[in-house]
Amino acid sequence: MKKYILVPDSFKGTISSRRVCEIIKEELLAADPTAQVIALPVADGGEGTVEAFLSAMEGAGASAERVECRVQGPFGAPADSFWGLVRPGSSDEQLTAVIEMAACAGLPMARQLGEPNPEKTTTYGVGQLIRQALDQECQKIVVGLGGSATNDGGCGAAAALGARFLDEFENEFVPTGGTLKNIARVDLSGMDPRLQKTEIVAMCDVENPLCGANGAAAVFGPQKGADPEMVRRLDEGLAHLAEVWQKEAAATNLNAAAVQMRPPAKNAAADGNVAAACENAAADLTAMPGSGAAGGMGFGLCAFLGAKLEPGIEVVLDLTGFDRLAKGADWIITGEGSFDHQSLQGKVISGVGKRGRKLRIPLLVVAGRWGRDVTTEDLRRFGIRRVFVTNKRRLPMEKVRLRAEQDLREAVQELIVYIERRERL
Repeated sequence: MKKYILVPDSFKGTISSRRVCEIIKEELLAADPTAQVIALPVADGGEGTVEAFLSAMEGAGASAERVECRVQGPFGAPADSFWGLVRPGSSDEQLTAVIEMAACAGLPMARQLGEPNPEKTTTYGVGQLIRQALDQECQKIVVGLGGSATNDGGCGAAAALGARFLDEFENEFVPTGGTLKNIARVDLSGMDPRLQKTEIVAMCDVENPLCGANGAAAVFGPQKGADPEMVRRLDEGLAHLAEVWQKEAAATNLNAAAVQMRPPAKNAAADGNVAAACENAAADLTAMPGSGAAGGMGFGLCAFLGAKLEPGIEVVLDLTGFDRLAKGADWIITGEGSFDHQSLQGKVISGVGKRGRKLRIPLLVVAGRWGRDVTTEDLRRFGIRRVFVTNKRRLPMEKVRLRAEQDLREAVQELIVYIERRERL
């Protein structure tokens, strides 16, 4: 009996990762009804992350459910939202929450409510979702950083969890992208103490720093409705937040909170100089790859909640117990809409490829298109035996959508023929 592990990303704009798994599984079982097929759909942290995670965890044998709720939406008004609750399959596993920013602070939601404006949007609802997960006694919280409409540096989420942001007159307020410049002081003394006992992981597939030419505002601001002048203001606001945070992290009255709520710089406190440790760690966070993700949410989760940033695919593979599930597998099948050199930079295909090579399981890729910048050496490096392209006719996206599922089926049928030929050799 052959064993297959399916770990595809979505084919953006056409097929969700969950549906990709369904189609591949249907074709594999049609060719061999005795085959064992384990489906672990993947998402990149944006819209659809919770759905993909719940499906993947169910495929891994865990109990998972979607939790409906009401929180603040991107403009602060009450909105319907949701998050995922994953119950452990064994006593030594953690009760885990999966949250996607897009469920309450996403760009599609902001567009439905009016013109997107990253100077006015907030991540407060994300903090409310995290608080709900804490109320359910989750020991681990995974937050998907993708598809956001915000640029508040995670201040909204921190405020929902007890952080206080004060202006020069000591008036408390919840900062948005447009009011970060008004922060004079940050008080973390009221942060939810349960955060200290909770592992928080941010799914992050970008490497942008917080500020500057490659920062959150400059790179992602225009996608959220920011014109060049607004981009400048947003970037200045994030730089101001970082400056205030750096000063406050080194201040005596915040030393304990800073050390507890975020990871200190390596070896910085070896001589007992806690203030220096906090200051160095704050500086590290602003330049840290991924700190600019989701309008600075990468920075905010690390600075205020002590989170760690990890590539989305690594989070999925670890949480589903991929290495255990893949033991004895004959083939791993992955894929995405566009397979190019970026796919090999910490994305799904590269992550799956590395695990597959470690486990000595051959990898097959199904993709909408195959970029010319992927070399034969790249394929060898990630253990990829063959790539099967769905959009062979190079059709425009509007036509691809009409036949995406049929093209995927045909590509999988070619994949099956390839496997059968290999087995006859």
